[in-house]
Amino acid sequence: MDIIETLTPQQAAERLRAVGMHIGVETLRQGLQQGAFSFGTYIQTPTGGPVYFVYARLLEEWIAARETK
Repeated sequence: MDIIETLTPQQAAERLRAVGMHIGVETLRQGLQQGAFSFGTYIQTPTGGPVYFVYARLLEEWIAARETK
């Protein structure tokens, strides 16, 4: 069975910073809420708490498409 690897917004922000992008966790969260990043989703639950899914494979593809060598 395949596994869908997800990251927390904190982990994703750390990964993005590791490749040179200046981004904080809150900016990443806002971007996910606004649909600005194609590598994750945001869900507002009925109890009011936000849930974020950052998909590791999509994040790596997003990074690769924007890397300059």
